[in-house]
Amino acid sequence: MLSIISERNKTIENNINKKIFSCIDDEKSFIFNAGAGAGKTYSLIKSLKYLISTKGEFLKYHNNNVICITYTNVATEEIRQRLGNSSLVLVSTIHERMWDIIQSYHPQLVEIHLDKLKSEIELLGDKISNDKSFANYQALLEEDKQTFFEIMIENKSLFYGKYNKSANEMRTSFSEKLNDFPTILKNIEHFKKVTTTLFKINNYKKCVLAIEQGQRGYDKVVYDARYNNDALHKMRISHDTLLKYARKIVLDYDILKQIIIDKYPYIFVDEYQDTNPYIIDILSSLVEYSKKLNHPFCVGYFGDSVQNIYESGIGNKIQDHIKGFNVINKNFNRRSTKEIISIANRIRNDEIKQRSIFSDSAGGSIKFYQGTLEDTDAFLQKYKDQWGINNSNKLHCFLLTNSTVAEYSGFGVLYSAFKEADIYKGGNYDVLNTELLSDDIKKLGNAQLIYYKIIDIYSKLRDPQTQIAEFLPIELKQKMNLGDLRAFISNLNQAVGDTFVEYLNSLINIANQDASGHFTTFLKSVLDVDNLSLFDVKQKIARILFPNGTESQEAAEKLEVILNLEIPICESWHQFIKRETNGDVVYHTYHGTKGLEFDNVIIIMGNAFGRERNYFDFYFSHCRCQNALNDKEKEKMTRVKNLLYVSVTRAIKNLRVLYVDETTNFNQGIETIFGEIHSFSI
Repeated sequence: MLSIISERNKTIENNINKKIFSCIDDEKSFIFNAGAGAGKTYSLIKSLKYLISTKGEFLKYHNNNVICITYTNVATEEIRQRLGNSSLVLVSTIHERMWDIIQSYHPQLVEIHLDKLKSEIELLGDKISNDKSFANYQALLEEDKQTFFEIMIENKSLFYGKYNKSANEMRTSFSEKLNDFPTILKNIEHFKKVTTTLFKINNYKKCVLAIEQGQRGYDKVVYDARYNNDALHKMRISHDTLLKYARKIVLDYDILKQIIIDKYPYIFVDEYQDTNPYIIDILSSLVEYSKKLNHPFCVGYFGDSVQNIYESGIGNKIQDHIKGFNVINKNFNRRSTKEIISIANRIRNDEIKQRSIFSDSAGGSIKFYQGTLEDTDAFLQKYKDQWGINNSNKLHCFLLTNSTVAEYSGFGVLYSAFKEADIYKGGNYDVLNTELLSDDIKKLGNAQLIYYKIIDIYSKLRDPQTQIAEFLPIELKQKMNLGDLRAFISNLNQAVGDTFVEYLNSLINIANQDASGHFTTFLKSVLDVDNLSLFDVKQKIARILFPNGTESQEAAEKLEVILNLEIPICESWHQFIKRETNGDVVYHTYHGTKGLEFDNVIIIMGNAFGRERNYFDFYFSHCRCQNALNDKEKEKMTRVKNLLYVSVTRAIKNLRVLYVDETTNFNQGIETIFGEIHSFSI
């Protein structure tokens, strides 16, 4: 099965690739649309190899390179391996390449950063002047505000030392110092908000002054992929800010556009649908500028708008940016049996009508069942037995809720602990799932990133394949001789602990006893702290997860649960993030399956998804009559359709769906897509 390709299909596929090659020959920008399993990466690699073979010598002679930017580090490595060694093609993530292009433009970046700082100062100033939670501060006279600020600056260490203590302890610590401001301590939560905002404004103002005075260390902006948050006053930017800066500098400076199109005459974008609109704006500006100069330049987008399931991606809105591009569609499927392809075509219902490239594509198995959530375990067991599931023939199960995925994957306690953090209450609940479950490390929350890095150390030390040098930042590695490295490894191996906080404390104690300072430098870099103590790290985690403090017993207890998570539970989470889960059944979030493929797939489906009470039922109720929907409803249909399409198309051979709610009211919609509905009962 899925092994025989006819000569006719080979010819058709080659002709599709030749359309891309023609665009490359003519320096004509193009968009290559290919549905799930179409062999998009195959065509991308073929295109890169064609570029190397036909224009390699010319590019080398002119010291040019080809850029290929991807969405994830995993995709980057896959393309590099399949392409082989090539000094001509620079394969990287979007962030890595953007920083490589703009980082040497120090004056321009500093100017953009200066504008950013001033804008933030203005926004924070408006907040502190108008937010109701700052009312006690707003009532002060201007000279009293200044006096209050000076007192707090003088007692900054005390303030942060008491930040997560009880309200009474904070009040007692400052009551005498703020005796002239009797109202300011009435509400400790508001007092902390005022103070931290004033500190932030002060840090930003000091940075602005340092930039304008040309002080040392303030003449360039720094981006470090290891950190997920800005430290604007330290001249450090995060992933999202990098893309904003890159967009502004490229759009504002024609000389940079000229340099880019001269140096990189071909830029290919993998998974265009997930690409941030800022990058699309950058590339569109380069295309337009090249036309203005009549300069050869080619942008190639590879992807599929129907596989856009992330809000940050451009999706089908890319159509607004590709005026004059050649559009090349590929309707072959190289992944799945024809039975699964048929279901996928019904879901996407557009101009991409896939068929298998293989002549022997029959033999897939698909069934849609209606049952209950309580049937899940029995349903899984049925197909574990029927499909002969074991560690070499795994079953992949997509679950409706992230908490259920965590529970089945062995880290339900960790998920529940983070879920209780104040930062995820109310409207921020959805953020938890991105910051805790994303396999893209750049998307992990700042507290979760600390846990990931520490557990990554723990895990790598127990993996005989690990090269210890992987731990070290380049700048530290360059300072260490062989003896230093041996001492560093010895120190790492001394760390012990049954819980996260115990292991963290052990690492910190080792660092504080290290005379060379190398271990301290390393751990400060990992934790992104200036002062290396357990207290400081715990305070940092607390401030992230409990921004209003942990003075209440309830909040303090929640923090202790998070800090005292057992190492094996943290390891299970770490393995999930790295997609290294053990066992014969692997559990996934729907979004977490993007880009993957499996022989055996079970999808647990129901009316609700996330916090939306009617989700899949809405889709099945309207999939046969979408023209009657309003714009907002059509947007929702697109979201559900894309996620359903991505989920179904992960399957290669066997697909089962268990719908855990009553389907009577939308049976016709389900039957339109999946055919017969079967009943399941234990």
